Amino acid sequence: DAHKVSLEEFAKFMIEDLKEEFRLEAAWKSMPKLFDVWDLNKSGKIERKELKMGLDAFARHRGIELDKKRISDIYFEVDEDQDECLDHREFGAFFARFSDAIEADMSDSTELMLNVLEEINKEQRGWEICPKIFIMLDDDNAGVIDGKEVLSSLQRFCRAKGYEWNEKEAMQIYHEADDNHDHRLDRREFAVFIFRYASSIDVYLEDLGLYMIDDAMETKSKINGWTLLPRLFDVMDFDRSGSLDRSEIEQGLKRYCRDKEISFNQPEVERLFEEADDNDDMTLDLREFSVFMNSFAESTDMPIEGIAAHMLSHLPRS
Repeated sequence: DAHKVSLEEFAKFMIEDLKEEFRLEAAWKSMPKLFDVWDLNKSGKIERKELKMGLDAFARHRGIELDKKRISDIYFEVDEDQDECLDHREFGAFFARFSDAIEADMSDSTELMLNVLEEINKEQRGWEICPKIFIMLDDDNAGVIDGKEVLSSLQRFCRAKGYEWNEKEAMQIYHEADDNHDHRLDRREFAVFIFRYASSIDVYLEDLGLYMIDDAMETKSKINGWTLLPRLFDVMDFDRSGSLDRSEIEQGLKRYCRDKEISFNQPEVERLFEEADDNDDMTLDLREFSVFMNSFAESTDMPIEGIAAHMLSHLPRS
């Protein structure tokens, strides 16, 4: 009989059918996550501009051209309350019909869209970070920043993350962003510069921005720490000799290590002391002391600002 199927054929059909059901079920289970990621402004609904941004990015990644009229028809069909926003239920219906319209597997479409939207979110968060970076670098609140420190921070980023540092290319992007050619960047110019540079090395703006904020904070910490060192030197110079011997330094460092519950490494301190003691007179002047303290901070992975401030507040004053 032509209409009969074998048990084996029936089993294969059922297995494939169940697989498809499981894939669809998994896709539907991903809808809340997809909705949350797509809700770029976290309003609780997907607005038309958010929907368009996601669909356009999706189309670029798939290398397809969307039928805008068909997409618009689907949108108005599922937007039951006609508020030009999609709630969770309306969004689920929209995405299912959208997947059918582009003849795509819903599960695959969901996975790709999640990746696309995460990139959009990272880029958006990157733009939000730009003003914070600018404030960190604008030490004198002049509203403009010098390019030298920005470029130095970018160079440190490339070195830390394994990217090739191309100073010529970075300078070219910098000059292109510097609209008024005053060799400084205002807020808008800075944002344009950072965005273009991130794009040039194919890194997320958010990742670059977060590094630059941490880098600026570390730099400020070191600067603040260095400004405290002359005062610390004076307090530690108990005999007013104008130099510090190792015992005077160790007294303060041991107290710091004890309070911070970190190990005081005597051999390491002795080694750092000898390296900083340029003239081998067994004492450190202010310059040598500054070098020593910076090396000690790096060896303990503690901020020099914190070390200096703590020691100043706990050492006896004569």
